[in-house]
Amino acid sequence: MMTTSPFHRGEQFIQKRLGVNDQMERFGQKVIRNYLPDQHMTFYQQLSYVFAGSVDEKGWPWASILIGDPGFISCPDPKFLSVDAATIPGDPLQQSLKHGKKVGMLGIELATRRRNRLSGTVIATTDNEFSLKIDQSFGNCPQYIQARTPNKDSDQTLSTKQSTFTTLNSYAKTLIEQSDTLFVTSYVSNAISGSDFGAAEGVDVSHRGGKPGFVKVEDDKVLKIPDYAGNFHFNTLGNLLENPKAGLLFIDFNKGHLLMLTGRAEILWDYPNLEFFEGAERVWAFSLDHGVLLENALPHTWSAPLFSINSELTGTWREAELKREADKFRHEWRQHMVTRVEKESSDITSFYLKPSTTAGDTRRNIMHSENSAKAHFKAGQFLTLKGAIDGKETIRTYTVSSAPNDEEYRISVKKDGVFSQYLHGHLTPGFSINAKSPTGDFFVVTPHKRPIVLIAAGVGITPMVSILRDLLFTQLKKRQALPVTLIAVARSAEERAFFKELGELASRLVQANIIWCLTQPESHLVQGQDYDHHGRLTEQVLQAHLPQGKESDVYICGPTPFMQSAYTWLRRLDIPDNQIHAEAFGPSSLQRELASHASVDYADEALVSVLDRKGNHLLEQHWQRSDGTLLNFLETHGVEPNFGCRSGRCGSCRAKRLEGNVLHSSPISSDLKDDEILLCVAKPSATDSSNDTQLVIELIE
Repeated sequence: MMTTSPFHRGEQFIQKRLGVNDQMERFGQKVIRNYLPDQHMTFYQQLSYVFAGSVDEKGWPWASILIGDPGFISCPDPKFLSVDAATIPGDPLQQSLKHGKKVGMLGIELATRRRNRLSGTVIATTDNEFSLKIDQSFGNCPQYIQARTPNKDSDQTLSTKQSTFTTLNSYAKTLIEQSDTLFVTSYVSNAISGSDFGAAEGVDVSHRGGKPGFVKVEDDKVLKIPDYAGNFHFNTLGNLLENPKAGLLFIDFNKGHLLMLTGRAEILWDYPNLEFFEGAERVWAFSLDHGVLLENALPHTWSAPLFSINSELTGTWREAELKREADKFRHEWRQHMVTRVEKESSDITSFYLKPSTTAGDTRRNIMHSENSAKAHFKAGQFLTLKGAIDGKETIRTYTVSSAPNDEEYRISVKKDGVFSQYLHGHLTPGFSINAKSPTGDFFVVTPHKRPIVLIAAGVGITPMVSILRDLLFTQLKKRQALPVTLIAVARSAEERAFFKELGELASRLVQANIIWCLTQPESHLVQGQDYDHHGRLTEQVLQAHLPQGKESDVYICGPTPFMQSAYTWLRRLDIPDNQIHAEAFGPSSLQRELASHASVDYADEALVSVLDRKGNHLLEQHWQRSDGTLLNFLETHGVEPNFGCRSGRCGSCRAKRLEGNVLHSSPISSDLKDDEILLCVAKPSATDSSNDTQLVIELIE
């Protein structure tokens, strides 16, 4: 364990700016080491390639790759690492592998998404071998890594051709724009800054991933790169604050070419219209100074990528531009095509709509459906539709039941009234209808900080589905989660809409509870199993299911008498007026609070390490109460263990506890050995000193 801060002032500046410095200092002391743990030593020695970075004699950083047979990296000692591999002819890295030089490495196994980062100092060199003394080492979670494997049958004779440039040509631009992966080298130096960075001085190599198109080619020298939620170390950005030089590596996985760039970088803290770029929290720009193209540099091509779920939740510059363009015309009518129709209950049907032309199409019919985009909106808002009924133009509004990140709008309409009957009778796949972009004051304001209570009756369930879907997306994308309770009222199971979908959402959300009240349940239903309460919503039901205390925000939707009654009861239960939200009361921001029902025996935070059955290290990350169960925590960080019921019954998510203790949040139905846990209902338990809580588990395949 490091005895001094493992972070330098640039990294600490960003951590403080984002309010995570205290937790990262505690976490960093535990996971950033000056040696390689046994599993990391084993990991490096099984690799056939490793990404490396260093700085040339003129101070320009470069990112590169070293290749060999498994075993070309050896670890004779936890504090030392040796690499027996020649650099690729023409690689700028070659001149940097000298005694006393700082080198960064990223050990990564793309096929399994495992990775480990280290920085060190060259202490010995021979013709094709060099040795490093480890300065810092730590594991990384597998977010945004696209899984791919080498095509061994594509082995090719290496005849590397080198070319240099100072501007990007058409090949380079195309490769960058189509890339889903890049590697970046950055560094800090005592000599340059005049400061003492301690063990944090040196070179770092990092991975960046996303959808093809996540890197924007601004011109023949400038690139724009989004920064997504990560491990909060901010090694790359922290380095760039201290020394704005960076090296980028793009790989042509189809041809085996390497595109290496070096130049200057700048963090663009207040980048305009960032809200339209899904997943992006900030942007940094790279300006090319010069570069190298090494053709036929890799011994084989690679398979097509299997995209990380974290990458799939992000956007591209093209998508962001289309959303921004659509938002300009959000108050104009657009043609929307019905793509599908689904029955949700005996009287509620969902219609999926997709813009069939761009915003402003009544004037400029220049874009088609494949290039159109939904306007940005907030979960809970409504869509305005226009249709001709009996020769008369009629306008009605319907709440969107899909989430903002879903590809299409979904409205869920009860067959009640002239316009709704028109929709039920006319909206079939292929039908077009005019609509304006969603709007309205009923939505959960983000960032939300307090537990959320949703109360709905009948078709009032529609905005609640949208909100829950959006909360799940936020949980996966930004690692933000908080308790949410839905109390839903329906006449019967036949009229209960979204029952299956809501159950699936609740199982995936970190802390979610759904309460169903049926006023006229079918005779075959069993209370406590098929539904929770028989009868209408009452003050007693509310009191039983509201989080303890007053720190909740409550959202109500349903018939007017229902909302009025619910509001009256909430006020009697001392819920402040400004924490009760309905269309008449308008939006209000939230303040976070941990789940009121969370056991005091759970740890506040813990260091969680995860191994596979072979003892390979998969994850080492900081857990805190708001991360929820270990299954939710692992999925959020890109690890995908087996699971089934997500409620502690089936035993599919069984894992072995090697160190530390857990508590299960619900009764366990499956038989467990003394050292086994169920990830779907397990959370780290507190020790006498909760800040030192550590948990090591092994996944059982």
